[in-house]
Amino acid sequence: MPLLREICPSPGIRAGIWHITETPDELFSGLTPGKAEVALYHTFRNEQRKRHWLGARAALSALLSPLPSALETDANGKPFLPGRTHYVSLSHAGDYAVAVVGHDGPVGIDIEKISPRIDRVKDRFLLPDELNALEQENRLEQLSLYWGAKEALYKLRGNPGVDLRNDLYVGRFDYLCKSVQTGHARLREDGCWRDYTIWWEEWNGYMIVIAW
Repeated sequence: MPLLREICPSPGIRAGIWHITETPDELFSGLTPGKAEVALYHTFRNEQRKRHWLGARAALSALLSPLPSALETDANGKPFLPGRTHYVSLSHAGDYAVAVVGHDGPVGIDIEKISPRIDRVKDRFLLPDELNALEQENRLEQLSLYWGAKEALYKLRGNPGVDLRNDLYVGRFDYLCKSVQTGHARLREDGCWRDYTIWWEEWNGYMIVIAW
């Protein structure tokens, strides 16, 4: 199916949501992956893993109508389009996949199904200041936002040495203000903190976060 929805959180940034209703074979037939991606795909044994992997690429292909070149990944697993100036990022959860394209700089995206399970692992990815900022109302949504923002930033940088808890900080926000918001976050790398913008939306029981 075509993109379920497009998102433009900022000039030069486009994201898309793909509802994964197809079989892996149907999804695969609509794509033109390179040799390395074909080889990787054939290592997957889990059907849901195949659908997620292909759905995210279908979303990206729809945004660029179609992909100008086969998607590749660097040594850290960060996807990129060789020979192109586009920056890309992918994510998936449940029956949905998302992709984002940045024309002016690196971007990251994450989609998470809002679930009580996240409350059990909050100490693994939240700093004390972030924990203290949590409010009881919409607690799971806030936790999903924190997690999604840190995942999006992690994907943006593509550095496996970055620690979700200690090297990523999400600024305070008023979650109840409105359903779609932007905020700020910081990432520490090589001893230096860098500032980034995050955009988020609670959508259909999921939290979508884009960072740039």
